[in-house]
Amino acid sequence: MSPHEFALKDSPLLKGRSTGSIKSSGSQSISEEHSWRTLLPGRSRRQQLVKSTVSGLIVALEVTQTLSSAHPPLQYAIGALLEVLKAYAKSSATLEAIQTIEGQIGWLNNMLRNVMPVDPASDAYPQGLKKRLDDFARKLQDISTDLMSIQSHDLFARMLKNAEMNEKVEDCIKMLSWHIHSFLVSILSTALRRQNLTTRQVEGIITVELAVHGISEDMRQGFKQMDNRFDKVEEKLEGLANDLGTNAIPGLRYVSQARFDYARSGRSECQPKTREEILASIYAWISPNDPSLASLPPPLVSIQSHRSLLWIKASAGAGKTTLAQTVATWCADHQFLGGAFFCSREGERSDILRIVTNIAVELAHRCDDFHDALLATTKANPYIQTSQVSQQLKTLLVEPLRVVIAKGSFPKNLVIVVDALDECDDEKPVSTVLQAISLYIAELAPLKFIITSRPVETITRGFKVLEELQKKTHQLPLDTQSPELTKRDIATFLRARFAAVRDQYADVAGEPSWPSDADFDQIVHLADELFIYAATAISFIEDRKVANPRRQLETLLGRVTNDSVAVKSGPIAMYDRLDKLYREVLDLAFKDADATLQARVKRVLGTIALAQERLSPVGLAALLGDTPGAVQDVIGRLRSVLAVPSEDEEHTGVRLIHLSFADFLVSPDRCGSPYLVNPCLQHTLLALRCLETMRTLKYNICGIDTSNDCLLNSEIPDLADRVTRCLSPAVQYACRYWFRHLCHAEVGEELLLALEDFCDRHLLHWLEALSLLGCVDVAVEALQSTPLFLKSQVLRPSNVLELLSDCEQTVRAFYPVISTSFMQMYPAVMTFSPPDSHLRRRLQATNLSTRIRMVVSSEKARNTTLAVSLSGATVIYSLDFSPDGKRIALGGEYGSIQILDTYTGAQLQALEGHSKRVNVAFSPTGREILSGSADRMVKLWDVASSACLHTWVEFSGEVHTVAWSPDGVFAAAGATDGTVTLWKVSSLEKTAVLRHEDRVRDITFSPDYFVVSGSADKTCKIWDLERQVPIHTLEHTSPVYAVAASGDGSLIACGLESGEVVLWQKSSGQRLRSLPGAGEMLSMAFHLNDSLAVGYSYSPVTVWDVSRAVPLATLDNTYASGVAFSSNGAHIALAAGGPLQIQEWPLDTHWHDSGPERTTLVDTSFRSKLKRHFALHSESSLRGPTNEPPARLLSVLVSPDAQLILAVYAKKIELLSASTGERLRIIQHSAGSNHSISVWETKTGQLIGNYVGHSSIVFTVIFTRDERHILSASYDGTIRRWTLHAPVGENAQMSSEVLYKSEEDTFSSLAVSSDGRWILSCSTWRPFPPDTTSADLLVLPSKEPVSTDPSGTYCVLRLHDVTGRVLWIENERNHVVSLAFSEDCTRALAGSDEAQMFLYDLTQLIPPDESTPRPARPLAVPEHTLSAREASLLTHISFSYDGRGVITDRSYTPLPSELQPVSVQHTTTARTYPISVYLDELGWLWHVEPDANPRRICWIPLRFQTSDNWFGSSFSARGHVVALSTQEHRLAVIEWSP
Repeated sequence: MSPHEFALKDSPLLKGRSTGSIKSSGSQSISEEHSWRTLLPGRSRRQQLVKSTVSGLIVALEVTQTLSSAHPPLQYAIGALLEVLKAYAKSSATLEAIQTIEGQIGWLNNMLRNVMPVDPASDAYPQGLKKRLDDFARKLQDISTDLMSIQSHDLFARMLKNAEMNEKVEDCIKMLSWHIHSFLVSILSTALRRQNLTTRQVEGIITVELAVHGISEDMRQGFKQMDNRFDKVEEKLEGLANDLGTNAIPGLRYVSQARFDYARSGRSECQPKTREEILASIYAWISPNDPSLASLPPPLVSIQSHRSLLWIKASAGAGKTTLAQTVATWCADHQFLGGAFFCSREGERSDILRIVTNIAVELAHRCDDFHDALLATTKANPYIQTSQVSQQLKTLLVEPLRVVIAKGSFPKNLVIVVDALDECDDEKPVSTVLQAISLYIAELAPLKFIITSRPVETITRGFKVLEELQKKTHQLPLDTQSPELTKRDIATFLRARFAAVRDQYADVAGEPSWPSDADFDQIVHLADELFIYAATAISFIEDRKVANPRRQLETLLGRVTNDSVAVKSGPIAMYDRLDKLYREVLDLAFKDADATLQARVKRVLGTIALAQERLSPVGLAALLGDTPGAVQDVIGRLRSVLAVPSEDEEHTGVRLIHLSFADFLVSPDRCGSPYLVNPCLQHTLLALRCLETMRTLKYNICGIDTSNDCLLNSEIPDLADRVTRCLSPAVQYACRYWFRHLCHAEVGEELLLALEDFCDRHLLHWLEALSLLGCVDVAVEALQSTPLFLKSQVLRPSNVLELLSDCEQTVRAFYPVISTSFMQMYPAVMTFSPPDSHLRRRLQATNLSTRIRMVVSSEKARNTTLAVSLSGATVIYSLDFSPDGKRIALGGEYGSIQILDTYTGAQLQALEGHSKRVNVAFSPTGREILSGSADRMVKLWDVASSACLHTWVEFSGEVHTVAWSPDGVFAAAGATDGTVTLWKVSSLEKTAVLRHEDRVRDITFSPDYFVVSGSADKTCKIWDLERQVPIHTLEHTSPVYAVAASGDGSLIACGLESGEVVLWQKSSGQRLRSLPGAGEMLSMAFHLNDSLAVGYSYSPVTVWDVSRAVPLATLDNTYASGVAFSSNGAHIALAAGGPLQIQEWPLDTHWHDSGPERTTLVDTSFRSKLKRHFALHSESSLRGPTNEPPARLLSVLVSPDAQLILAVYAKKIELLSASTGERLRIIQHSAGSNHSISVWETKTGQLIGNYVGHSSIVFTVIFTRDERHILSASYDGTIRRWTLHAPVGENAQMSSEVLYKSEEDTFSSLAVSSDGRWILSCSTWRPFPPDTTSADLLVLPSKEPVSTDPSGTYCVLRLHDVTGRVLWIENERNHVVSLAFSEDCTRALAGSDEAQMFLYDLTQLIPPDESTPRPARPLAVPEHTLSAREASLLTHISFSYDGRGVITDRSYTPLPSELQPVSVQHTTTARTYPISVYLDELGWLWHVEPDANPRRICWIPLRFQTSDNWFGSSFSARGHVVALSTQEHRLAVIEWSP
């Protein structure tokens, strides 16, 4: 692989740097030598240019050789490189790369000339620098060797392979460029992105590095004393217990540091007798009649009671947080505080997704009914903590409030305080939090909100443009208070603080005149209405480390007043005095500091300023690689600007007293040398240290007993304590934030090597740590942002991107198990990852033992399924990806609109406003959504806030399709009344109405602004918007269902009802060609390479090469209600009614004839669609659609002895060994073609016989326990019993006994009792209620017949005796799809297609003791409804082996003793019991052990989980063997050990 193009001429290292300064004795400057380049024409010019460029480089390297005399290895390597480059002086291939290196050599020479020690043996020559120079010299020598090797070929060979040779030379030159770049970055760490560095600045930096060498020995000694330091860590992680399951609201992460009363916050309340007028205004608004108001002066302003939000705004340092703290404390004391969130730029307090969750949890503690309602909503929305703020507000506050308000139990006058909202990470142009509040401001009326912030643009704009919010908001700028009152309050504050100083220090004790009035007035004057100045000044004066307040005051006033402050203008002018104070604090704290101390101060302060969360002194030292004593020495001198924990709180985080100090440190306009922090330099250092710190990660770092591998993190005893002991604060910080520092760093060789080592050895260990810390969502962010950053950099060849991609796909595929059980993560990855996965191979190399083994799997490569989300009972009809592909919008049948995360499937938002089927489309910016509905409305939505911006109601028919113009200026909608309506979005005014003769099915805009519409009138029209007339009417033979325009606008594709695609030339209206297809057309999309993707309801999704009219790929599809393609062709989404599957399907890879990984979806909403399926397909199609591949799995079974796997395909049956996966036998068949039943002998594969008699589809076949008979039920309304005979040959046909027959019945499920005497049957889709007049009936229905679907059909459950006579009938309101008897026949079970379970007590019909007669009539069969935890078909249902519970495909439900069977007497063992394991809805495989609670076995990835199957078994288990028909209808066999 060739090196990348190292375009370092654009690097910050070289910006502003002229190569003309590079000279050697007796030679002209390089810039002069090159000044005539532009005069040379053609090839001669090129040759002369190459010669001149190489000559310049050689001159520069000769200088370097001379300057590197202090380091012989480097001098020798440069000499060797010089000789080789001279031989390539005529190679034109190296021109651009050599020009780049010129500038780098110039930099290198200046450094070597000015700062290299003369004597390499001196103590001033640190070993670290020597090592770097040695490594650099070695790399140069390697390049010289490579170049010499190329040069060693004879002349003839070089002539024959001239192009190849030139390419190799260029690669070597580029690699040389990379090594020089990496050397500069590693030795300087100053590749600044936005600034130019002068030579003097560079020299100063390297001088600091040389000075740092002086403390290296002290650091090594200090590390020897730290061996057991972290074992003494006593502080537990705040909030970790919540993340591990002890939180009162499961699923909501609570950030305790954001509480108003967090003990270590360092916040203080307003000094008594200060801010009283402002506080009176606020308190009077909260509680107008509160008695405490009598002790306060009159309010400064009057806040109207109908205002439910108070915005307190002021610039930094004005005291907003102190005011918020005071108000929150007052509210808590008076029982008014509902919740509070004090934001910060660090850690989770900067995450806007944590604000609502915290408030909801705190409200739950204030009101029990709210607590219960919140529990219900979070259970129904398990991903709510990662949803958009608006969705969180609706789910966590609005919905529970509705419940408690209806009950009348919600407390009055509750206040929510949100401080420093501007310090949260929010990139939206209008504050996301304010948009969400505006959307639900009316529903939040019982609450009052107080928000403080600086008047930043995003927040100010929110209060201006959000009308509903504006109506309910009172704005309170703190500058409303007059300057005199502010200065009065500052003076009051200072008097109280000076009094405290006098009480504390002896040299000023008893001196009420200290400070003098003049000094005091001077401090008040300097504060200039900034409380932060006064607080910083008093902290400086009372510094305990100095313990001399008199001298500190004199020093401060003397230096400040003697130095005039330059008058500035602009945003920083107001901070001039504060900056002056900060500079004096630093200068006095580190007076006469040498370069070594200055370097340490900059490292420590830079880390505190740029760290993502607070670190303790110990954590800071560990992260930076310093000793705790060295760090303590720095921070201990800065107590006036830093909140430094005391010695007994050594693990409490170091905190900036005010963030203005951090802004000061990183601003070149405010902070000068030597303490100016360069963010790029600091991030590079922190990224490197994070990666080095994470080298301590390892498997099972907390030492959990591996026998607990079945437990979730939340179930492991004392895990929180173990995490605190085993993951030091520095390690935790590194795990959470390494990538954020990396993405702001300059990547050189040292950092790249550290990243390569981390990716190769510790990715899974990192995921384990995140699992333990409860923040696996960090991995998603890291694995998306890091590759994007690295791709923007110029790097040498590396496998980092490949390893990160592998990890990203692993996190997506295994996110549920990683986030809940770190112990199960390892076996899951090792078992279910594809063989080519790096993470899987590394795990296998460790010989890690696992209890599960994949016996059979067709997975050969990485599965590309990204997410599957269930939207409940709603059928999804419309899908659209956002332009960036990160989100997908879904439109449902009852007006629901959901927005999901493409990568995780988590619901981000839900938009409510439509009542019927809806279609959706993202705007070109992704900020808005257009929706059109069958309710005849079109709505415009704001994505960030979920707010409906406008509604158009002007249609006489249903709106079937919506679209945006390419620039987002216009919106369009097509309706069943034949109209296409256009609006200008900015003004919302209608601009055009275009007409068809029949309903409009689809519309789109071409890139050149023509509207293309397809209609049921069999035409597609291309409209000129200016004239509002069609330029072409394209006529077809059937209705046009879908339209698309190519990327250049030259082609129009029309998808017809028949499935055919017709291609047209847009300019001429000429028909070009047609592409075949079958089935209802759902959507089409052109991609960048003009390939055309086409989605159908019942046919494979196909991608066509339109130029050759050949299919490039297909994606299998059983049924889809909606299909969408991302704009870049990377993803496809298919909705099968309710389930949604998002598939990675890149168009930038090579296509294969067989297509990418095939994915199949099966619709689970079968009430109306099952009949539709039968109407569209012949009965024989139940063996599989005609376009299916031969290997499509229809059903799977494990033999009773758990030795064989039976896999049924459309034309064959395979028998496989359950222990090895070896295929033992293949049986070809055509069963079902004539409604017959075929039976084979498994040991020999010989056909026992064909059983013919049914006249329609045979839906259910079961063996009696003794295997002497077969019972079958058919859609022909009959139940038959067949007797098994010895093998008689393929042509033999057996007769049957008809046990029951009814022309109105279509049987769908059947069960036979263990003794063969009783039969349960269920008939679905009966056109009439059942006849209940038979004299044989012992028990009549307890419920009235109710139609189960709109077509008017009924579902009937019957109990038959061995002759088929009906003894009991029950009317069911749901379609029953599975039935079962208990072992003693006293209980029966039924499972519905809507996940309902019914238990029937049969003891009056079937007494447990045969000698006991039935009781006298009337008899009864009591029914009990059991709640099922899954939301899908119950294709299997049975009693557990011990009779204590009910097992379905997806759950285990314990039974109360009164519902359990009367007796449990088995003729089989627990090992061979039909089913003793189940796969729950979260993917966990459970084993139901007799007389014990179910035990978790392992987690199974989504792609291996079963799909609902009406026509066969997708899940079968016996003993320790589990066979599954996967989502893709492939066979997977898993063996597990106890």
